Amino acid sequence: MVDPRKWIQWHPSRATLIATGVVIAGVMLTGWNWWFLILVGLGSFGPGVLRELGWLNDKDEFQLRAAQRSGSC
Repeated sequence: MVDPRKWIQWHPSRATLIATGVVIAGVMLTGWNWWFLILVGLGSFGPGVLRELGWLNDKDEFQLRAAQRSGSC
């Protein structure tokens, strides 16, 4: 029988955790000042833009899952 905990092998990268924290902080701070909505945009689109520019050399979640399925990770 297959253990369901073995199916889920996704571990968020450091960039994903930081971006999530920035988004949550931005959403919480918008109650105080709407200019903090800029943090939500930076947290949402920042890691993807940095990867496209080549400044962030980690794999995103889709690439990690594909590498795990192929066994090359």
